[in-house]
Amino acid sequence: MNIKTERDLKIVIQQLEAKKVCEWNLIKEEFLNLQESLKPVNIVKNAFKETVALPEIKAGVLTNVIGLATGFVAKKIVIGNTHNPIRKFLGALLERVVAGKVSRKINGVKEIPDEVQ
Repeated sequence: MNIKTERDLKIVIQQLEAKKVCEWNLIKEEFLNLQESLKPVNIVKNAFKETVALPEIKAGVLTNVIGLATGFVAKKIVIGNTHNPIRKFLGALLERVVAGKVSRKINGVKEIPDEVQ
């Protein structure tokens, strides 16, 4: 824009000042985002998300979750709720054994289609 009058100059100055305020607000917002992302808890959380997003890890996590859930259900069905320390120990043992076996079986099931084809 050609500045020919004092009024034109004032308009350009107002536009530049508005632009400055807008850009300054963007800089502050980016700084706050950066500050938030550099908090230790967010660094760990983001690293965990990136790690779990890998297909190999995702399959392993799913397998373990299914195994643990099956072990927990088996313990509740067989042992139930008890205050007896021996039964609690046996329930925990049963839970781990079932979880381990289910996890191994799921891994075995994943491998079968590759061999069949």
